[in-house]
Amino acid sequence: MSPLEIEVNGYEEMSKPTVIGNVTLREWVARIKEGFKLKTRAEALSNPSKYKEIKESLFPVITYNFLYDGYKEDKNIIKSTGLLYFDIDDVSYDPSTLDRSKVLLLYKSFSGIKYSILVRVNNLQASDFKECYLHIAKDLGIDKYLDKGAVKHSQYNILSYDPDIFINEDCKVYDVDTFVLTSSHIPKGIEKSIYKELRTDYGDQLRTNPAHYGGKLRTDYGDQLRTKSYPKLRYDNLDNYVIDKGEWVFNFEEGFIYIKCFFPAFDKIKSKYATFMSYCTNLVYLNPWLSLNHTIRLLQYKNDCLPTPTSNSNITKIATHIHKLLSENRLEPILAKSRKIIFKKGTELSSKDKQDIARDLVCENKKKNSYNKLLSFITEWNVLLQGKITSRALCKESKMSNNTVNKYYPLFKDLIESKNNP
Repeated sequence: MSPLEIEVNGYEEMSKPTVIGNVTLREWVARIKEGFKLKTRAEALSNPSKYKEIKESLFPVITYNFLYDGYKEDKNIIKSTGLLYFDIDDVSYDPSTLDRSKVLLLYKSFSGIKYSILVRVNNLQASDFKECYLHIAKDLGIDKYLDKGAVKHSQYNILSYDPDIFINEDCKVYDVDTFVLTSSHIPKGIEKSIYKELRTDYGDQLRTNPAHYGGKLRTDYGDQLRTKSYPKLRYDNLDNYVIDKGEWVFNFEEGFIYIKCFFPAFDKIKSKYATFMSYCTNLVYLNPWLSLNHTIRLLQYKNDCLPTPTSNSNITKIATHIHKLLSENRLEPILAKSRKIIFKKGTELSSKDKQDIARDLVCENKKKNSYNKLLSFITEWNVLLQGKITSRALCKESKMSNNTVNKYYPLFKDLIESKNNP
């Protein structure tokens, strides 16, 4: 199928984020070539005071990156369209420097002096959007010219006019599974190749050692071969915490022990050796089934993507050391800051939903702590030594603010009365 047959969501105008239907790229490209309300557009371009109003209320828009369920909001994302849109905001950008074999569309934006670029992408997940976006932008050499405010899932693209729009239906298709993300995840393609090797290893063991791998053990191997039920690479320990009810759990008193494979952004790495040692420690701790060779491969993949990689011997040395600790039961994880709130894996809550929930939980916890602290002071108050309880006296003794004490003071009216008049 031609990429021009890909469908994207359409909207009446920028101020109305309700999806009114889908449009194919072919149809959208045709409208860009033909032009739409050219006189109105010319009026906007010649009148700066009306430019924004005309642009945002009189021209249709689409969203290239994701399909939405009814309303353009991150929590309503259905799936990636297989496209990624880049808004060039710097008028100094020279489009002749672009490798056009990598782009599907290149055309002038609404202003007529800036550019819109569209590429094809496979396996894009909403959670990895920003990092993949910047990864591709860097590969295209446009990262310095981007509109930073347009780096978002739901970015609109307004109908512009460019009769000379560039189209390349045979363009490169970026595969996110081959990217190294600084979120520390290994690309799915690498994981799959390791699982394939494990499958081959099991098969070889069955073929070369039929007697040793007989009986129940052989059946177990056979079952694994048939179901491909190998462990999945873990990058944190959050799945240790089972959430049976609801979408989250919290523990503000002790928190949850948090182990994470952390690999910083390349320009933030101070010591490559220390970075790989830390990353490898938690990777192997969380995935003790990994062989030494597989661990080396995973580290080497990350290393190869560094602007200035460390030596292969360092990678081998690190992996060998960590596996030795594992074999001697001496491997200890490097703990990250404990988590107070954990959301269920696979939850459909958006980032904003999580932020709102976390804020409310923190607020409730502060209220609880303030209430309990004040109750403790009142309960332990010695009227003979400290005098009668008043809001001012409580502020002084508890070091709590006037507003906080006055907020909860009425709740302890009876208790304070009994303490003041025994």
